Amino acid sequence: MRTLRLALAGTVTLALLGLGGATVAQDEEDAPVTVTQVTGEAFSDRTMNQGAWTDVDGGGQQRGAVFEHDIEWSDPRLPSLMRLHENLNIHWVGDEDAAWTLVGNVRLEGEEGAWTGAEYGLGEDSPTGATLQPRMMLLTGEGAYEGLSAVLQRQHEVITTASRPVFEGYIFEGELPPMPEPLEPSAE
Repeated sequence: MRTLRLALAGTVTLALLGLGGATVAQDEEDAPVTVTQVTGEAFSDRTMNQGAWTDVDGGGQQRGAVFEHDIEWSDPRLPSLMRLHENLNIHWVGDEDAAWTLVGNVRLEGEEGAWTGAEYGLGEDSPTGATLQPRMMLLTGEGAYEGLSAVLQRQHEVITTASRPVFEGYIFEGELPPMPEPLEPSAE
């Protein structure tokens, strides 16, 4: 574990370019924030519900898919059972290529507590294969993990013709920064 203390006023800001490092900023009178880098690898997964597919002009939608992953984490505070409830939009690009966007609810649940939050992702499909971009998960702890937050990046490691999720990120004390107010329309 690393304890970082910076005398900067503001809220917690994570710089996750490549997940190579984190910068933590806080008010001077606050206690130091503990940040722990974590990794994880799924060793089994299950499709609980395929969801419902609907064709729409220019693409399609899949709603209500539910998946489970059993994950081996580097930090025992992250329970091994992850459930995902996802919605997906497909956008056709030309005759054979497609781009897709995904949003989902994530829940990691164990005996001592849980982590809940959102996942966001995108990818591309073409006749030569799929490109899965890293997905971001923003999670808040419950139960024994109350007062902790996690920011995780999920990628898919290709194994022959299949893939499995691998994770990198950080657990830190405190809440994620609040969403700022929407920007006002520009007069220009």
